[in-house]
Amino acid sequence: MRLRKLLLVALVLMLVGKVAAQSDDKAVVLLPIFSGRPDPTWTLSANQTQALQQILKTLPEGEAAAMPDNLGYRGFEVRFESGSLRRTMIWGGYIQLETEAGTRWVRDDGRTVEIWLLGTAGNALEADLTATLWAEMMTPLGTKTGEGLAIYLLADDQLMPVEVAHADLAALRLPPQPILSQEDITVYRAETHEFEVTAAALERLKALQVPVSGIPFVVCVDGEPIYPGAFWTSLSSLSFDAAVVIDVLRGEAMGMLQIDLGYPSPEFFASEDRRSDPRILDALAAAGKLE
Repeated sequence: MRLRKLLLVALVLMLVGKVAAQSDDKAVVLLPIFSGRPDPTWTLSANQTQALQQILKTLPEGEAAAMPDNLGYRGFEVRFESGSLRRTMIWGGYIQLETEAGTRWVRDDGRTVEIWLLGTAGNALEADLTATLWAEMMTPLGTKTGEGLAIYLLADDQLMPVEVAHADLAALRLPPQPILSQEDITVYRAETHEFEVTAAALERLKALQVPVSGIPFVVCVDGEPIYPGAFWTSLSSLSFDAAVVIDVLRGEAMGMLQIDLGYPSPEFFASEDRRSDPRILDALAAAGKLE
């Protein structure tokens, strides 16, 4: 994977060298990374700008996703001086293109554009920051060492729970941030799979407004998918054959959420029970959350 990324970046650099600028139009790159001091910016040359535009045209269509709002690296913003492409936001394999005709999304699973943009920064970035970002971008997508247990919704919000339940989890696109992180969980009971969450996390779940058809999720450890499930509501007359978190509002009243098997009862469950996967329990135990 690392060698493949290096080869792709080398090809991009070769392309830049061969592009003959058709105009003097340039683009400005912003790296929103700091808090309390100005973020780094730099200008792409006319050749670099046209090369970037050509590369973006070759990328496959992608799904929409919310740009991360965490501290630290959150991606690049590129603003173009002229042309139909006005602005692009680039992070974690997601690329949002704002054009005269509207907004569309492409994907860059190899993060080639991010790595290339980092290479154009030159003296705009300090050496230690460049090294940190390089390590981040060379990490395969989905690898989130140290994140522990996290529950993610799907980047494609049109997917139904039944589709996710029987999908190849490794092929599913997840958004940059989970709906529930390990930090949101205060206590997890291994025997019953009941768990408490912080008040802020509970409000986040209540805001989902779960329909009777459910909202699918994927339980991960350090970015690795473990099993699928769905937020559900006890008002639903539909059955579901995977793990479910039943009714967030009911869980609030009881003081505990619970990951059950199947809906409306365990008799409907038709898969392997992976709620006690050692990776999940080990992560929770290491974080002091397990009871």
